[in-house]
Amino acid sequence: MAYFHGGAALAVETLNANFDMDISKYVSVDMEALAEIVDAVGGVELNITEEELPEMNAFINETNCILGGEPSPFIQNTGKQHCDGRQALVYARIRELGNSDFDRTARQRILLSEIYAKVKANLSVNTALSLLNGVSEHIETNLSNSEIIKLAYSILKAQGGVETYSLCSEDYIRSCDLSESGMQILVPYTLSDMSRELHRIIYGESFDYTPSAQLLEYE
Repeated sequence: MAYFHGGAALAVETLNANFDMDISKYVSVDMEALAEIVDAVGGVELNITEEELPEMNAFINETNCILGGEPSPFIQNTGKQHCDGRQALVYARIRELGNSDFDRTARQRILLSEIYAKVKANLSVNTALSLLNGVSEHIETNLSNSEIIKLAYSILKAQGGVETYSLCSEDYIRSCDLSESGMQILVPYTLSDMSRELHRIIYGESFDYTPSAQLLEYE
């Protein structure tokens, strides 16, 4: 909701305020950039379930109309499928299945992991930077060119895959209420518990963190 009302800047400000973070840099990628990146790495392999197949095909035509150009075909079968950019984008946007937005963000993490694996396996640093330059008009960031180059080099040279985490579980969320505008709002048991876990994930068990007075006022 913060991003909806104030873009990346307000989203960063909200994360910092609610979780005692000190985020200063961000990258925001729109729909077209995601589709183009997937196409640029040669597509990705996604495991499509019987429930996901009709949902994906229901929105492929809509996505083709929004993005224009060469349309993507329907997905014909379930199981492991080689998906192009628009098909992958539709997969990442499925909302009306299973546990709503929880499952949608899980699909997005799967897709990002697949993209990362393809980039690491097939692209050099120079090729990756060329790819980013090609979709730059669909990306908003406050990173400098030198920072982007440094991050690209570090990521492509790193060992292993992507580790993903989610705090949107029954361990931390007590309800999912709807706002007056119809948006789903996740209500945590306490922000301090979520913030402690977030700091542990990012900084490790040994990091000495105590929730701030401002954060405790929000609870």
